[in-house]
Amino acid sequence: MIGRFFLGLIVIASLSWIGYVGLDILNVKSNFSETQIFSYEDGKVLVVNRPEEVRFDLVYDFQSSPFYSQIKGFNLKEYETAFISFKRSQILLKRNDNWTQENIKSLFSSNEISFNGSGFKIGEIEGEFFKTNLYVSQGEFKRDKLSGLEIYFDKKSSASVIEITENNKVKSVADLYFMAEDTEEGEVIRFKTIDESILQGKK
Repeated sequence: MIGRFFLGLIVIASLSWIGYVGLDILNVKSNFSETQIFSYEDGKVLVVNRPEEVRFDLVYDFQSSPFYSQIKGFNLKEYETAFISFKRSQILLKRNDNWTQENIKSLFSSNEISFNGSGFKIGEIEGEFFKTNLYVSQGEFKRDKLSGLEIYFDKKSSASVIEITENNKVKSVADLYFMAEDTEEGEVIRFKTIDESILQGKK
């Protein structure tokens, strides 16, 4: 009788632990979701789909982004996709395989990075990484609890500029296509803007 009682306690404790660990993993994953990280406070988000094609200096208004200088200095080979705030000092970087300390050192082209578990710091920049996602910020931000933001864009574009409304909805999406064409003006950006109506143009 006593044996069955203790066996029952062990089973209940094991199930509780499994549930706790599973919930904790889900919470960690959500901390590195663009749905939770970005909101109206970011104004716009630049999504970099093809890092080797993007000319950051040609993206309208992006020069005022707090991370404008840093993103230009990142090693392009270390990330596949980047989500960069126009107003706040935060970036989400994604790669196809898991982030490692060596990948992060290569990203910043620096060995002077202090690591603490899944976190790291280099100067005023702090970061956290979990599997394929890397979150970078200057200072600690209170992330938006499930803002409900649904980000959509053309993954075949060089980059996309997503404007966010006060209700954390996508107001417009401008998909940018950088073309190395020989013109008097130099490099050409073709873009497609999705709003209440669809506008196409050339800049």
